[in-house]
Amino acid sequence: MVRLLLLLCTAGALELATQENPIRKIVNLLQMTQKKIEEEGEAQEDAFEKFQCYCETNDKKLAASVTDLTDAVPQHEASVKSKSEQKAQMEEELKVHKKDREDANAAIESGNEQRAKDKAAFDAYSTEAKSNLAAMTKAVAAIRKGMGDAFLQSAQANVLQKLVLANTKLSAFDQSEVAAFLQGKASTEGSSGEIVGILEQMKEQMAADLKEAEETKARCETSPTCWEVTKQVE
Repeated sequence: MVRLLLLLCTAGALELATQENPIRKIVNLLQMTQKKIEEEGEAQEDAFEKFQCYCETNDKKLAASVTDLTDAVPQHEASVKSKSEQKAQMEEELKVHKKDREDANAAIESGNEQRAKDKAAFDAYSTEAKSNLAAMTKAVAAIRKGMGDAFLQSAQANVLQKLVLANTKLSAFDQSEVAAFLQGKASTEGSSGEIVGILEQMKEQMAADLKEAEETKARCETSPTCWEVTKQVE
């Protein structure tokens, strides 16, 4: 019986040894939970350290960026001021250029009007000068042919008399001689030669004036700003 009891005790001990103790099981579970918590804590601590490092690094970068931007503000303000001044200057220059262009257009328009007036004056002068030369030529021819008395009765004599009195290049003596002749106060036979000489001189001067005016006109056709025909007319 003793042997049987020992055998049964030994078998129970072996069976108890083969089964897990509930307390041990709880202890093991707690140990595993503690280990997991410790591992998670280490992981969180590591993540926190990295985040803290990131914050510190970015804080330094942000502070440096703010400093750089703060230092750059005066430069940007100076640049903006300079560009504003340049803009204002350009606007003033643009106003001046617009005014200059308006003045130039007005000058061109005025010049065109003046050239038109000068051309009209030249045309009138040229027509009158050619007519006067033709009258002078006929008068000289008539006097040379001994037709002085008949010429004095013609309308051309009156035209010639006006030309003589308006001529500022003749001497007072020549003017009075020709005027007396045309008014019939001098002998047509005795003074015809002298009168012809004076009239020929007038004719040459009138032809020279007309030629000079025509040359001036020709030059001004290639250079419109040089119109001075009115001087010739005067």
